[in-house]
Amino acid sequence: KKDYGEHVHAILHRFHKQYPAIGCCDRAEMEQALSDISREEFRQALEADYLARAWTLRWEARIPAYLDWQAAREREGWRWSEGESWRTLELALDEGHSLTLKGRIDRVDVRSDDGEEACAVLDYKTQSRAGLKKKLEMPGEDVQLPVYALLLGGPVVEAAFVPVDDEDITAVVQEDIYALSQATGQRLRELFNSLYRGEALPAQGSDPTCAYCEMSGLCRKDYRDGQ
Repeated sequence: KKDYGEHVHAILHRFHKQYPAIGCCDRAEMEQALSDISREEFRQALEADYLARAWTLRWEARIPAYLDWQAAREREGWRWSEGESWRTLELALDEGHSLTLKGRIDRVDVRSDDGEEACAVLDYKTQSRAGLKKKLEMPGEDVQLPVYALLLGGPVVEAAFVPVDDEDITAVVQEDIYALSQATGQRLRELFNSLYRGEALPAQGSDPTCAYCEMSGLCRKDYRDGQ
């Protein structure tokens, strides 16, 4: 499925470079264009492995749902701006050290909010929406979207996973993305400052897991917790 996801990413990038907005285009024309790009992208995979036919058919069945989601997003004022964008950010650390953060953002959308440009970072996923919601249940636990927002900088007002493999696509939004991105950057600084100072790695582990761990009695976490 990893290959399937990579093909879908490539397809959507090519499609949106050619059609940054679809609201003013004929729907049948858009479906045909996305289908043509999809078949071209999957062609080499089909030549190498006939089983790729199943993935091709699976994605083609998702095309109408994706175009529905894209059209609804444009009605909200969002427009595709760029995709597969590499960004680099230098984080200043203590004592003259620095940390280089790099990442590739699947998609950046823009819209005008009261005359000022606002940005959104989106990440395409072939996982289910339910699974993606679970990833974001604890704010700050999954750092992918906060790191993307940190890399993009500027007025990032929305970040979301887009489950493009669902029959009915609804984005899974990361709440409070600006605050989370800033907190993630600060956490990175603190962690790497601690590493440069030679501090010991904090003992990690959740209580349900530790209760059955074979290293109990040897792990530093037992001593940290006073057990």
